[in-house]
Amino acid sequence: MFVPLLLSLAFSASTPALSSGPRDGALPSWKPTITWAERTASDHPRIQRGFVTVHMDYHHVEKGRVELGVVRFSAVGKARLGPLFYNPGGPGGMASEYILATAYDELYFGPPVLENYDILGLDPRGVGMSRPAKCNPDLFNKRISRFPVTEEELSKASRPQ
Repeated sequence: MFVPLLLSLAFSASTPALSSGPRDGALPSWKPTITWAERTASDHPRIQRGFVTVHMDYHHVEKGRVELGVVRFSAVGKARLGPLFYNPGGPGGMASEYILATAYDELYFGPPVLENYDILGLDPRGVGMSRPAKCNPDLFNKRISRFPVTEEELSKASRPQ
């Protein structure tokens, strides 16, 4: 059985989102923030949707940026304890699906968690509410061995493009 991962985060709508990237001090000065969308009449009252723009590749920032979808299920308790970030795993796990399903009584989180924590889900690059990733079809169609045997095959399979 798959056990989802919950991580506590220290960000809200008014503070910058955590940035990820190389830990060698070469982080860009630009910090991504969540842009929350206006609620519509059909939205659940505790759900908020938004986007955060991040680098496609923090090691190669010249490759551009991509918008990632974010969903928040707001806590209602008096003793709000902060946000929790939900990651269903993957590849291709859409956190937004789980957060939206929670709003409509599919309980992936217990009542004490839902009452006291804002649950945030971020869809990975190219998945769910996030913008599609644009891939180079030549690289995508390149044939390599799934089971490399020689050093050359291993090099081709693991070489960054």
